[in-house]
Amino acid sequence: LRLAWLSAHMPKRGRALDVGCASGLFLDELARRGWKVRGIEPSRAIAQRARARLGNECVWHAPLAEVELEPCSFELITLWDVIEHLSDPVAALRQLSAALAPGGRLILLTQDVASPCARLLGSRWHHYKHEEHLVHFERGTLELALRRAGLRLLRTTRRGVGKWINWSFVVERSARLSPRLPLVLRAWQRLAPRTIYVNPYDELLAIACKASEESGSHA
Repeated sequence: LRLAWLSAHMPKRGRALDVGCASGLFLDELARRGWKVRGIEPSRAIAQRARARLGNECVWHAPLAEVELEPCSFELITLWDVIEHLSDPVAALRQLSAALAPGGRLILLTQDVASPCARLLGSRWHHYKHEEHLVHFERGTLELALRRAGLRLLRTTRRGVGKWINWSFVVERSARLSPRLPLVLRAWQRLAPRTIYVNPYDELLAIACKASEESGSHA
């Protein structure tokens, strides 16, 4: 679904790096479309799954800061739900900016702290997980971080960024809204579909390029 939406905004193919690639599903989809792929994954257990899917040589098991990336070596760099976990996101973006090839695109997804959902729920917002989400962005602060890293924001959107989730995940997250809500949802679990597509429009998809390249727009 993401690739279908992004196809008009990214290079047709080339070399791709997925930072925080997890089990390599996104890179696998890119490889099927003719991309040469590499991933970075700090979790040993899940990096092993990515290597089993993509090949040992395709996945670095290390934090981003410990990986030496060749300058201008990737036409596409992606960070799906990653940047909010980093203690120094500007330093990470600066490292990735150096690795981005001319004409390439850096695409990231992160939570939007200025979204209507975040403002409505306040402290109950499900993305307030302070032990792991160290930084929260909205469009303005994200654009500032990108600019400090030598990148130019081309476009942002909250559309096309939903996720397919299972019902047990819905039950678990519902506790943030009310302690009684999981009891009600569990009662309906047998009747509920196994997975549902959810987009509360509280995540921000951003597309950026080198700062020296074309001017941007947003939605």
